[in-house]
Order: sequence, then structure tokens, then C-alpha cells
Amino acid sequence: MVNIFGSMIESIKSNWGEILVGITLIIILLLTLSLYGMTFEDINGMLKNSENKKVDTIEIIYEGMTNKFDDLCNKDDLEGVCSNLGKGKQPGCNVAKCCVWAKNKNTAECVEGDESGPMFKQDKNGMKYDEYYFLGKNHKIE
Repeated sequence: MVNIFGSMIESIKSNWGEILVGITLIIILLLTLSLYGMTFEDINGMLKNSENKKVDTIEIIYEGMTNKFDDLCNKDDLEGVCSNLGKGKQPGCNVAKCCVWAKNKNTAECVEGDESGPMFKQDKNGMKYDEYYFLGKNHKIE
């Protein structure tokens, strides 16, 4: 028995460099997999719960890309531009970066604004807006 352990120790002593490199590569592989949230089940394509599947959405935005409606934001009468775009409907309002669809319990209208909300925080009757849509995305006003 002592002879077997002695030969194993001698083998480890003579090959310690290769063993160290192998262990280092295995540790790097495991750290990389955990960093990206991968498991061996993911690699084999056998997820236990289909509910745990992650879906990534890729939005491609080109630098310098302009919307044809953004030229309307350079006009002097933004109030008129936004009301004409809206005409009582949200999708028409949410095409330009200078207009938002603002809502409260009494009013829903297209008004001047940007990603931070409507320029004026209340409607013509003095009632504060509760939420707004900028480029189709809903935002609550607190």
C-alpha cells in the first residue's frame, strides 16, 4: 500500500506544472459559465422548467438615425404640432420625440413633452396628469 502512495506522490511531483495548468483551466471554465449564468443543462438544451427560459430582445439603433416626424419638433408651434399629431389618438401622438400622450381621469391628449414627461404637468382645466406615453412606452407621474 505504501508503494502505491509513494508512486502517486512521485508522479504528482514530476507533473505538478501540467496538473496546475489543468486545474486553472477548469476553474476559469467554471467561472466563465457562472458569470454568464450558464449551466450544463443549458448547454445540453434540456431545461427542466420551460418557464425559466430567458428571452432577450435586441433593439438596433443606428447612430444618426432620424425619424421623419422629428423634423416637426423644430417648428415654432409645438402645441399645434402635437395636437395635430394626436387628433384624439395615442399612436399618432407617439411618433415624434417632442410630443407625449398625457392622461388623467378626465383627459387624454397629445401635448408637448419628452422622455421626462409633459412640458406642462396639468391639463387646461388645472388637473395634474397621472401618466404619459413617450414613443409608445407608458410612464407614471409621481
